[in-house]
Formats: sequence, structure tokens, C-alpha cells
Amino acid sequence: MAKTIKPFHELTLSDNYAFGKVMRNGDVCKTLLEMLLHIKIEKLTFPEVERQYKVGVFSHGIRVDVHASDPERDYDIELQALPEPDLAVRMRYYQSVMDVDFLQAGNPYKMLKTNIIIFLCMYDPFGKGMPLYTFENICREDAEIQLGDRTSKLVYNVCAWNKIHDAEMRMFCKYLLSREPGNEYTKRLAELLEVFKMTAREMKEYMDLQMLKDEWREDGYVDGAYQKSIDIAKRMLSRNARVEDIAFDTALPIETVCALAKETVARNA
Repeated sequence: MAKTIKPFHELTLSDNYAFGKVMRNGDVCKTLLEMLLHIKIEKLTFPEVERQYKVGVFSHGIRVDVHASDPERDYDIELQALPEPDLAVRMRYYQSVMDVDFLQAGNPYKMLKTNIIIFLCMYDPFGKGMPLYTFENICREDAEIQLGDRTSKLVYNVCAWNKIHDAEMRMFCKYLLSREPGNEYTKRLAELLEVFKMTAREMKEYMDLQMLKDEWREDGYVDGAYQKSIDIAKRMLSRNARVEDIAFDTALPIETVCALAKETVARNA
């Protein structure tokens, strides 16, 4: 049987879909990154949610929950609600794909930005009870020697929110679990979440994608699933979605989506 789709009105910030939509707000995303990393960001690019990366025709593509960058750093924020057995190698792959996507042919390695992967886990991924696990490359023989590859992986254990020293970050993690805002920042998150959940277009898009995912899990492209993918692709094209994103969402070949896009342009001409 297909999995039950979580009702749209029951979505919380701890659901990936809602988290990404709320983090589209540049100020909110910037504030969160500053809290997570204890840094000051002068200017953050407009956050991209569910950004797709695919570095080759036959390579494994990825989709990040929230991607953002500043002149010196690339950021990826992932919300992980359920235990992920391959968390470590997933972070490794995400970092490598983002670097390949950024560094164009012929450019020197020194142009690579600092790359920071952040996972907000709703469980303790390493079982040590710590609120934060930070990973950077150092020399095994002499821990004072750092590799200096400008990469970091931060894994937050949201369940240990009460052990976080920073008050703002502590309130944010508590909000993810309790859904009860306790300061100005979490109140702002709650407001944006409610506005998002009152948008009919967002609800339609969410239900379309969730129903399509259930079709994939059960049958692949049978029993009308292919036609549903086509219908969803057409709706996304009408909203000026990118061809690459549509292909990723619907699992349609990109050639099929391009053909649909041409039909749409011809029809509206």
C-alpha cells in the first residue's frame, strides 16, 4: 500500500518541504546560518531551496534542501527527520558535487570557496549525546596540523537542544521539536510557516508531488503515473519552473520536458 501523505495543514518546520519554503526568506536564512556557524555574514545570495545538482549524464544527482552562498563560502543546510545510515558518505558526496558544480573547467583550485555542509538531525546520529558534531580534516599523526581544504561538516543533534550554550540557537532547536516559538526569531519562523500553509498554490504543488512520489514507490510508470508526471510538468511549466527542476521532480527525461516546454511556448504564441 502507498504511504499516507501527511496533510498539508499539518506540516511543521521539521518537515523538509516546509523548511525549505520558509528558508526562501533571505533574512531568515542568513540569521540561521549566523547562529549555526557563529559568524557574521555581510551579504548572502538569495537562498535556493531544493536545488538540483547533476554533474554528469550518468552520475548520481542530488537535491539540497537549502543552498546559499556569500563571496567566500558555499552553504548547504539539510533537515534530516529520520535516521540516515549513510549520513557520512552522503555528506562526502554532497560536498564533492557542489565543488564540481562550482569550479568550471580551466579555473584553478584556489577559486573554490569554503564549503560548509550542515545537517539538522531530529535524532542523535552518533549516539554520544552532544548537541553538535563538527568534522574537519586534520592530520592523524599530529592533530595540530590541519589540511586546510576549507571544508566543514556540522551535524546538529536537535534533541540535545538543552545542552546548547547559545540562547538563540537553543530556542531554534527547541522550536523544531516543540513547535512552540519562544523568541522573536522563532515567532518569525512560525509566521512565515502559517503564510506558506495558507497559500493554495503551495498546497496544490505539495499534494501533486507527494502523490507522485507514492506512485513511484509502488509502481513506477504504470497505472497512469506517467500521465500524472506529464500533467504536473505542464503545471510547473506554467509557473515558469526550470526545466531541470521539473525533470528532477517528475522523473521525466529532460528531453520530454523540453518538448513540453516548446509546446507550451508555441501554444501561448
